[in-house]
Amino acid sequence: MLLDVHGHPSIDRSRLPDLIAALERWDARLLLADLGASDGGWLHDPEVPHWRSGNELCAAVVAQHPDRFFGYCYVNPKHPREALDEMEQRLNGQRDLFGALKLWVALRCDDRRLDPLMEFCAAYEVPVLQHTWVKAGPAGPGSGNLPGESTPDDLLRLARRHPRVRFFGGHTGGDWEWGIAAMKQVDNIWLDIAGGDATGGYMEAALRAVGAGRIVYGTDVTGRSVTSQLAKVLAVDLPAADRDRILWRNAVDILGERLPAAWRAAFARGGASGEPRLPEVPPGGYVDANAFLGDWPGRRLYGTPPPAQADLVPERLARMDALGIRRAAVSLLDATWLKDAGVANAELAALVRTAPQRLFPVYTLNPIFPAWAEHFERCRSAYGLAPGTGALRLFPAYHGYRLDDPAVDACLERAAAAGLPVVLTWQLEDARMQGAAMQAPDLEAGAVAALAARHPGLRLVVTGAIGSQIRATARGLPGESRVWFDLSRVQGPIDALRGLCREVGEAHLLFGTNTPLHVAASPVLEIADAVAAGLAPAAAAAVRYGNAAAALGLE
Repeated sequence: MLLDVHGHPSIDRSRLPDLIAALERWDARLLLADLGASDGGWLHDPEVPHWRSGNELCAAVVAQHPDRFFGYCYVNPKHPREALDEMEQRLNGQRDLFGALKLWVALRCDDRRLDPLMEFCAAYEVPVLQHTWVKAGPAGPGSGNLPGESTPDDLLRLARRHPRVRFFGGHTGGDWEWGIAAMKQVDNIWLDIAGGDATGGYMEAALRAVGAGRIVYGTDVTGRSVTSQLAKVLAVDLPAADRDRILWRNAVDILGERLPAAWRAAFARGGASGEPRLPEVPPGGYVDANAFLGDWPGRRLYGTPPPAQADLVPERLARMDALGIRRAAVSLLDATWLKDAGVANAELAALVRTAPQRLFPVYTLNPIFPAWAEHFERCRSAYGLAPGTGALRLFPAYHGYRLDDPAVDACLERAAAAGLPVVLTWQLEDARMQGAAMQAPDLEAGAVAALAARHPGLRLVVTGAIGSQIRATARGLPGESRVWFDLSRVQGPIDALRGLCREVGEAHLLFGTNTPLHVAASPVLEIADAVAAGLAPAAAAAVRYGNAAAALGLE
């Protein structure tokens, strides 16, 4: 049983049944905010008629489906008098439809114009969902934000001014490390886990900082999937009582009498569908086409101190065993930042030798580094790289070259002649949350499609792309291209995997986790949910493990 404190309807009203079906599969109830998506799109600084129309649309959905939806009243605080009138109408006059206030990006939330709205919320015990984000930009953290977009620091100042108001800190600031550091300083902000990638180590950091009693479950559907956000919780080994606190109990306590009576009664009884959990391992398990060993300079993925290199393989095998991952194609994360990737390749070869039946080495080449050809030959002669025993990986954005550089073509021609597959890293983490000195842009779909077209004999595995990037690339590929895409960052929208199977074809999709940077439970849940929604078991098996043989030679 789930109480989701953060979601939105699709711009396409015909997709509402898909959202309802996704909620029903997980026995989830959703607090819904319509930001005008159904009536002119989402505007960053909407005028009064726009957000009033969004609230009307929200009210209609809640009235039609009161078992699944309850409404947020959405306003633009730049219009305080009209906002207060709307809040009175919705939050006091329509308590059967609206229970909390939603604020987005029109005005940074530490602005004094919010004070009358907060006084209303304190007087009538109305919780507030305030969007927060810290986006990387050229002038440092937060400089990529929209002009009116609030940071966690803004929300901290607002919460201190209004200690009687209970806040859901939207997205935990996107960059959870930043958001946690700010929001933990007061006791009237709860960390909303909605939106953003299912990022490795974030939930553990939140639990260490504030405990399960200060975290609430949210998804940011329909842009994100239920399963990718649920994975953030289910990936962590938690006592059942703490899991319940995050998934529904904290939100029930915060909303209190504001929740519909039927919802309060349902949560008092407990969920009829039982406790949400990871699925049983299906026949054949999983083959992970995109994984890493090592830590990350931007944050500690395993806590502190980081694990010794000798402990990396046993730790990874234990995680693989827990999810039913039989084999994994692994690279060394250190290679991302080393000019001389040959050093990382030597270390990777030594690590993989300790578990050759489970780990499939993917060695890193930097085509613009003067010794790349020497590294290539060393992988073949010293480490035994051959078709079916390993692959090569490129990091264009991190190593600083374009895909149309002649050096890239020379490298790929050498790989194709040797019959070796190449893993092309689109991205490793959400570029909006990268460190100030660690910013690597996403690849461009047209450039990836052109690269594949220039090398039709090459097996190319594209990793770390989101769903829209996969679709855009696939549209530009020749009909018989030998290109596959992993699912590690396909974490929305609703039913994204089934959509990709229809548009791209399940034969071109691979199970991949991007661990430890991302949570392996996310693609596991995405596939299980797609099957529950109607994806053919044979298609799911191809994605889980079958396609890895053709793409990588990984049985």
